[in-house]
Amino acid sequence: MEKRFNGLISGQFEATVLHFYQELVTRQPILQALFQIDEPEYNLKQKFETILYNHWLAYLNETTEGHYQELVAQIGASIVFDTLNWSFVNGIDYEALHFVEGIRKKVLLRP
Repeated sequence: MEKRFNGLISGQFEATVLHFYQELVTRQPILQALFQIDEPEYNLKQKFETILYNHWLAYLNETTEGHYQELVAQIGASIVFDTLNWSFVNGIDYEALHFVEGIRKKVLLRP
């Protein structure tokens, strides 16, 4: 997460998701099974989203002023997690990644 986060917000969303996917696809069945566990101590999905959220929020607090950093951080975390999860099921689809990149730009109000 740490090494890929900057790419997610810097305008390299498609390439970063592709790298994430390539790193994790060999573990896809295990990860999808783990994402289904809904126990407080073992909820990988929640931990993954929390890490993403915290990174987005720290970035937004450093680079923007406004009232909606928490909301934007939550949306950003959801975009990343949902895109990766969707890619596990459907494979990498560059048109879909381009579509999601447009959403990322609108959410962050950045190129």
